[in-house]
Amino acid sequence: MPIFSQEDLAVFTIPGFEERMQAIREGIHPKLKALGDEIVEPLAQKAGEPLFPHVAKHARRSVNPPEDTWVAFGPEKRGYKKYPYVGVAVSQFGVHTQVVAKQETWATDRPAMADRLDAKRPKMRLANFQDWKFETAPAEQEADDAFWDARLHKMRLKTGGLDMGRTLPASKSDPEPLLAEIDDFVTLYRILRGME
Repeated sequence: MPIFSQEDLAVFTIPGFEERMQAIREGIHPKLKALGDEIVEPLAQKAGEPLFPHVAKHARRSVNPPEDTWVAFGPEKRGYKKYPYVGVAVSQFGVHTQVVAKQETWATDRPAMADRLDAKRPKMRLANFQDWKFETAPAEQEADDAFWDARLHKMRLKTGGLDMGRTLPASKSDPEPLLAEIDDFVTLYRILRGME
């Protein structure tokens, strides 16, 4: 049974900040928390290290309502932004499985992460979510050399990061398909963490 519905996705079209945040907190976040609790153990087994689920808080926002929200799985219990992480995000366009290394991710470590990724350059279909404008879901493309060149260049910049994934319709948001979909991203996560 899918976790998310089209009605859930419609939350992200609510115009007002307070109204959208309330709908996210009441309707989306409990589902993300339940999903996180359900899949964290199998994800940790695949990752080869303990993982902890973190539902986004959007604490810095006070005017512009978030265009998406997520549960992130990282290696630290107290937070996730310092490390690369795998996650499941929800927006009006669907459910997104992702691997992310935010700008805050140990700035001194990101070039080394980029080097590790550069050495592997896995062949797969990916969408680039970096600098996403939320006009439509990012299109998947073959992760060829041009794709990796652009992503790795961005990752090595002082203000850079990495955010790649795929989009599924709400109808495919069962825990099992989501877990299967995250598989590729666990491999990328392990490369970023220096475990592959």
